[in-house]
Amino acid sequence: MASQALREAGLERDRAQYPNKGDFVWGKLILRLEGNDSVPAEGKMAGITPGDIIQFRDAVFKKKGRFKHFKHHTAVVEEAMNGGLDVKVLQQNYAGKKFVTELELHLPDLKTGWIRVYHPASPGKSTIP
Repeated sequence: MASQALREAGLERDRAQYPNKGDFVWGKLILRLEGNDSVPAEGKMAGITPGDIIQFRDAVFKKKGRFKHFKHHTAVVEEAMNGGLDVKVLQQNYAGKKFVTELELHLPDLKTGWIRVYHPASPGKSTIP
């Protein structure tokens, strides 16, 4: 779904895979968030805007005994709320559903794994810290 959205906007995904194979680069990196309290976030949640693309790797969000797990996943931000602490995303191929679904996430609930948020950009305009 994210690839199609970029094509519709006249862009394409950077072919880089960072930091590991299958970890796609979708444009300019604006936020890196680790589910490990000892690793500080890089970037600002307040910079997240509709149309940004989130790459998840082994990400587990937990709150009050409930959790959401994203082994290797990509979603498009539909809305950012509360200064980027909460995001509403559009995603495909999650929980066995082939169609597009909507989901809200509270980013500080990330307990393990990581997410990277990208502003879509043409290849060659990406920044990877």
